[in-house]
Amino acid sequence: MMRFWVGFWVGLVLLGLAGCGQTSAGSAQVPSTGIPVEDRFATTYRALGGSRTLGEPITRGFVTGENGRFAQYYERARLDETANGAVPYPLGVWAYEGVNQTAVVPGAMPANAQARTFASGIQVFDAFLAFYNDYDGATLLGEPISPQFEEGGVWTQYFTNGRLEWHPALPAGQRVQLGLLGEAHFQQEMAAVYEAEVQSFIPEALAGLTEARVNAAVGYPILYAGDRQVLHVTVTTADGTTPAAEIALRATIVYADGREQTVDLPVTSGDGYSQQTLSLPNLQPGQDVEVRVEALNRSGEPIGATTLIFKTWW
Repeated sequence: MMRFWVGFWVGLVLLGLAGCGQTSAGSAQVPSTGIPVEDRFATTYRALGGSRTLGEPITRGFVTGENGRFAQYYERARLDETANGAVPYPLGVWAYEGVNQTAVVPGAMPANAQARTFASGIQVFDAFLAFYNDYDGATLLGEPISPQFEEGGVWTQYFTNGRLEWHPALPAGQRVQLGLLGEAHFQQEMAAVYEAEVQSFIPEALAGLTEARVNAAVGYPILYAGDRQVLHVTVTTADGTTPAAEIALRATIVYADGREQTVDLPVTSGDGYSQQTLSLPNLQPGQDVEVRVEALNRSGEPIGATTLIFKTWW
């Protein structure tokens, strides 16, 4: 049993270092989270495939407590600033330590497979090898550290810096994905460090906020079977200039059959950001799902709202 479950999302994701002098917002703004790629990581982020491979930013850049490096987390990776430039953090090694390796049963390689045997003797083949070659696998992933095998119903393979997963239900060209190890490592190992920095920069003038601007997005505008829908929310003052911290949020989900579901979201972080994986029971394909998000004052009254729609398809 792995020491973590990559589908687990802690309710409060503390994202942002509002006003922190050690970070600089990059030009690679990501719509789903509203968090920019740091300037010092932007070139490497793009070179390694951007959001297609690393996922979207889930933190601002910050100094980690473990080695004093400046780093930024993404959904599927972490980049560290080193003397040799920006490099991926070895999340695959971290994650594979939690796997019961004695129970790993290597998958059989087809006789006609396109394959590469690495110095360790481990082979990478077919779709995983194509992904490795297409996205500078030597830098992005590093060496393979496990065979290809089935884990939790998903075909996977671990590398030094990440984990590849095969998702046949996704569209062609997207079926090989890096696992959500950036999210998992941040939640388990670094959230407390990040929170301590965030708390130092929460504005004091927001306690009496009476009007707010709310922006929301979902991770999957078209939700396919088996995907986990993630709701991203940012809240600012009404003029959009200042992130609004510690704001309570409520989401109302309206299904095509008329059902309504109310979800209390985590309060906003110091960067005015909140994130929640949504539990969506009895979804049907080919439907529009409406999500209304409200920001609430301390009396529970709405001070701002927005509405979005996503579709289901499989």
